Amino acid sequence: MKNIIVICIVTIALTVVNANHTLCQETAIHSTLIEKMEASPDSELIRVIVFFKGKKVFSPEELSDMKAMPLFESQSYHARALKQFGDVQSANVKALINEAEKTSKCKIIADLWAAYGISCWATKEIIQRVGNLPEVREVVWDWDRPNIEVGIKSNPFPNAVGKTTGKSNNRKLPSTTSTIEWGVNKIGAPKVWNLGYRGTGIVVAVLDNGCNYNHPDLSNNMWDGSNHFYDANRNYVEDPGERLLNHGWDVWNGDNNPEDGNGHGTLVAGIIAGDGTGGKQTGVSPDVKLMIIKNAHGTSQNETKMMNGIQWLFDMKAQPGSTFQYPDIINMSQRMRFDWQPSYDAWRTLCLEVFNAKMIIIAGAGNEGGGSPGGCSRYDIKKGFGVCEPCVVDVCPNMEYPCGFPIPYSIGVPANIPSPWLHPDQPAPLNTAAPDNHVNSVIACG
Repeated sequence: MKNIIVICIVTIALTVVNANHTLCQETAIHSTLIEKMEASPDSELIRVIVFFKGKKVFSPEELSDMKAMPLFESQSYHARALKQFGDVQSANVKALINEAEKTSKCKIIADLWAAYGISCWATKEIIQRVGNLPEVREVVWDWDRPNIEVGIKSNPFPNAVGKTTGKSNNRKLPSTTSTIEWGVNKIGAPKVWNLGYRGTGIVVAVLDNGCNYNHPDLSNNMWDGSNHFYDANRNYVEDPGERLLNHGWDVWNGDNNPEDGNGHGTLVAGIIAGDGTGGKQTGVSPDVKLMIIKNAHGTSQNETKMMNGIQWLFDMKAQPGSTFQYPDIINMSQRMRFDWQPSYDAWRTLCLEVFNAKMIIIAGAGNEGGGSPGGCSRYDIKKGFGVCEPCVVDVCPNMEYPCGFPIPYSIGVPANIPSPWLHPDQPAPLNTAAPDNHVNSVIACG
């Protein structure tokens, strides 16, 4: 009899263990978020991104119809189809969030439907409930990552104009005696200009810390958004409404004034289109128009804001009656480092939808190559994320940038997707946030 009782107890115990193990395996909550939840009080709101399993697949008939449409019309069709699909797929999560907001257990941040996701603040209870929904692929913790570019503490342009609330009335003609900067000459840009290619008719969206759009070298080349109106929910509306007077949008603060936060965005804009009005021509394409989207902050960065900079473009395009035209190029001097565990699959998906919308992304590769100075070793794969020996912290002493990672992990997201080639030095798959456990390489800028 005792043996039977013991066997029953062991059987019950194993059943409970197996049940818990199954629950852990089936939950969509990322392991890093689980650790965060275990260390947090029940009432704490944690910023998370919920990514869904489904992706919009256009039928052969839809693809044929879009191919026959003018570009502007096909881009609008594509954006609205993605939004419609996203609204249906996220309905249960949104209903749960809306109900939880009544008791201050959740608050939506951004609907990232172009990346098949939604960002929100949520308590552990709500996160667990969302993670158990069958349509949810993954729930990740979107913690603030340090912005490495904080080293640019002052505006590198001494002639910059301060904060304004409207378009500059002091436009100047480009100087006829401006000096072309060494780097512009080095890459042979003037030879291309002589062939008639100066960027005329091209719009580049600069996703960065904002921009001093009244700088004399840039003010002639700013995108004019004054014919576009929006309401508090970023919906396209007719006049009366608030105009995009300042050449873009501030995703970080949710307003139409994407002023520069620390000089980095103005620096990048100058490399793209500085026309030499102030005396030195820094831009490789001095006739392009610059659309400014501020999706970064001076001291920190997170995936919600990075993705939302691109999402803003889709939001503007998807509104019924919108006359908004996509930029031709998206320039992101940004990246998510490998040890920050970015959402690789979501970034791949978002970039693919950008390409489907007939836009091009140019992204920074990062500065995380191996063999860093300062006595630090390369990234130790076996010891896990953030290991940088003999340093005791993630950033090495006497260095502006963190310790290096081996190829291909030295390239940040989204510059490493999609992958046109596999580097011969790529090691075995790691336990990353990517569902296929692979990090892919790509040739990138910066």
